[in-house]
Amino acid sequence: MLVSLENKVYGLLKPGDIIAIEQPAMGTQTAVTAGMIHGGLRSMIYRKDLEFIDVNPQRTKGFVNRNQRVPSSEKKAFVAAGVLEHYGYEHKSDNVTDAYIIAKVAEAVYRVRNGGSLEGYTSYQQRIIQAIISPETKSPKAISKTSKRPGKPTVADSHTQNTEQTLLF
Repeated sequence: MLVSLENKVYGLLKPGDIIAIEQPAMGTQTAVTAGMIHGGLRSMIYRKDLEFIDVNPQRTKGFVNRNQRVPSSEKKAFVAAGVLEHYGYEHKSDNVTDAYIIAKVAEAVYRVRNGGSLEGYTSYQQRIIQAIISPETKSPKAISKTSKRPGKPTVADSHTQNTEQTLLF
């Protein structure tokens, strides 16, 4: 079934498409399935030599100003209310509602990358658009220096093998 879905999507991808993918939520019960689907999508996009926008789930909620803490049972309704408030759009499916937000994020990024102004967006939407267009680069972690001499066990009488030893026993 997964291969059939991938084949269908692969046939739909065309040069010039604006593609946005919501990153899989970490720690979900369906993480393996989501990982397989996302991996398949990325593979198809690379094979077609296309680009995509990676949208973090927090940014999806943040784009409609819904990053506040609410009980788990109310999260989807809370996000749906944000979409209705911002865009006047509602749908009975949470997945369609999330896809609508992701499409709005992709549209905003496309417009700004092509000379459009950020002025028409709220401050929280501007932060998300800028974070996608110009992500912060993380500096590599500094390699910690150790005072341990090479080939010496960390602890006396340790079972760590010395570099001079050929066997541990």
